[in-house]
Amino acid sequence: MIAETRSLLPLGTIRDVTSLSAAYVLARLLDTPATGVIAHQHRMFIQLPTGAFAAWPLAARHGCAHVDVALSS
Repeated sequence: MIAETRSLLPLGTIRDVTSLSAAYVLARLLDTPATGVIAHQHRMFIQLPTGAFAAWPLAARHGCAHVDVALSS
């Protein structure tokens, strides 16, 4: 079983599609002209129409205020 799991690891890099999508959608909702999103280490960047990248802050999953409110209800 361990050998089989190791054989799957070279498939590629794992991406957090939820965070990438959230950054893009939020940027567009806030009228930021994002044309793309990338993740680098633990940071998110949106691509601007000029081709430049700008840091885009996202709350950590354990730090979202709306999640804390929903869990306490």
